[in-house]
Amino acid sequence: MCCSISNEMRRHSPPPAGLLGCNAKGLPIAAADEIPLEFGAMLWRNNAFEVLRPAPRHETTLPFATWMTLARATPAQLPLDEAQALLGDEGQLP
Repeated sequence: MCCSISNEMRRHSPPPAGLLGCNAKGLPIAAADEIPLEFGAMLWRNNAFEVLRPAPRHETTLPFATWMTLARATPAQLPLDEAQALLGDEGQLP
């Protein structure tokens, strides 16, 4: 992983998946058994994903009421990114 994720976030996040593609001849670049067992494995072939091995399922520890509260919640509005404001209107320099 490229960044640090807390154990609490990992516990409630979907299981990781290994994604494979095909080479120029249309052959998979690796086999599903080359991906660790704690990962699922999917292959991108002919413009579609093919599940080679599903990710292991884990018990959910969040109570049902919490899931429903999260489902009904409205996401908070984030402020506009200040870096984007520096871009200005098209054709104008800041």
